[in-house]
Amino acid sequence: MKDNKEGYMRITLSLLLFSLWVASAQAQVYKWTDDKGQVHFSDKPPATSQAPAKVETVNPGAQKRNSHLSTAPDSAAAQFVSSSSSDAIQFIVSLRQMLAEKNYTSLNLRLQALSRLREKDIRSERSEVAAYAAFRVIRENYLQQLNDWVNSSPVNVQPYMARANYYYAMAWASRGGNVSSETSDQQIQGMTSYAELARADLQRVIQRKADMLPAYALLIWTEKLLGNNEGSQQAFLQGIELQPASYTLYRNFIITQAPRWGGSYESMKAIAEAAVSEVNNNSLLAQIPGFILQEAGKDSRIANHYNDSLKYYDTALQLGDNDEALDGKGRTLYDKKEYSAAAQAHQRAITLYPYESSYYQQLAWSEYKREEYSAAGKAIRQACLLNPENEKYQNLRKDISLSLARKTYQKRSEMLPGAQVAAYEQALQLAPDNDEVYYYRALYYGHQGDWRNAEIDLKKAIELDPEDFDNYYQLDYALIRKNKDFAQIARYWLQYLELKPNDSKALLEIAGTYYHMKDKEKMRFYAQKSVDLGNVEAQQYLQ
Repeated sequence: MKDNKEGYMRITLSLLLFSLWVASAQAQVYKWTDDKGQVHFSDKPPATSQAPAKVETVNPGAQKRNSHLSTAPDSAAAQFVSSSSSDAIQFIVSLRQMLAEKNYTSLNLRLQALSRLREKDIRSERSEVAAYAAFRVIRENYLQQLNDWVNSSPVNVQPYMARANYYYAMAWASRGGNVSSETSDQQIQGMTSYAELARADLQRVIQRKADMLPAYALLIWTEKLLGNNEGSQQAFLQGIELQPASYTLYRNFIITQAPRWGGSYESMKAIAEAAVSEVNNNSLLAQIPGFILQEAGKDSRIANHYNDSLKYYDTALQLGDNDEALDGKGRTLYDKKEYSAAAQAHQRAITLYPYESSYYQQLAWSEYKREEYSAAGKAIRQACLLNPENEKYQNLRKDISLSLARKTYQKRSEMLPGAQVAAYEQALQLAPDNDEVYYYRALYYGHQGDWRNAEIDLKKAIELDPEDFDNYYQLDYALIRKNKDFAQIARYWLQYLELKPNDSKALLEIAGTYYHMKDKEKMRFYAQKSVDLGNVEAQQYLQ
């Protein structure tokens, strides 16, 4: 981080913290548009020489409050809002399942219930936003399911809102995660196409239901993605006029004003002050100024200034428990190799906001580094349920599964048989398609003298990876110990040699098998091939 930037940040952040503690719920925040069409927020009016025709005093506390509806919300939706991580994940999974089963009536009703909850209590808004984010599935053929839903319910806003989330996710996926200089024109074109589709659906939602908060929240970012800063600001202003105490709207917009998005810390500070003025109507808004500190924390972490980063995040957390601040703190602690503390930070983040899959992934990484494979496995399994298309999650899931199986085998002398079986079962639940887990469990069964189950697991391992020599080698041994079924052993080696005809070790093993079967002709045939490939050990069958 450059010295001048550090100095600027110290000044900005000290001013921020001071203003936070003295800001009142009726603080004056001014909004005006300059001659270039740029909307400004500030705690001071524009200079007289620069004053535009109209300057508004933003005092959201004086605006009309949301009416309280008497309609009882769907109990499942109410449970989702106040749920544990497992309940929250199950709710997300159930929404996708309803879509897959074309149960559109139940799907619409459940999402409508979340809207009613938000209208009754703005603090439940993030749960509604998270429910629609469930449809951010990065898979092109997923679109047909969403189109079918739209066509079946053309007057409802819910399917359009869900499809907009899909388009938004596909826009980011099309762009990729590289910096602009490393992003191709084709990627940008793909991103733009999907973002425009998302914008169109969000506009349809707003036309049908003007107070649909999740639409404004997503439109802030969609317009930003399209490079339309004015449109992003307009989405925020329209949304905040209807939902003046919305944490999500302030949160989304203040992040778009960060320097890395072309904004400034001064812009962020003015928005934070506007949010604090509404804190009496939503206590979560007291945390909005913390996003400025979080930006500083990210900058410091990227620059490997970990202690500075932690100071920023800890100061942000003094404003209230914030899941994103905890996430940033956890990532910094992870980079410092303080894995236990990192895990605690991400566990707290999950408790506050159980819908974000990356929190579970980060928790899994920390537990993995601590060699707490059971805890890591539980966390990554939850991440995969929330985001099943994420390849990084799936790879980590397999790595954790294999590490758990290896650790269990290595510590077999220290573990009771029942505990070992449970550990292998857990590893297979994580990665039922991992041949190496079956391989290690087969070794366990072999040590127990259970050759029947060892045979079953090794055959499953071969089914999953028919080109792994070790699977066949251990099956050879298991079948000998079980009943000396050399004919079956020979069949499996022949199966392997169809795939790897020049494996000298396999040729040696099948020569030995035919030796036990007293088939000297085949024994010599395969032994000679092994010797020709350089395996001198096979010469014993040629004498």
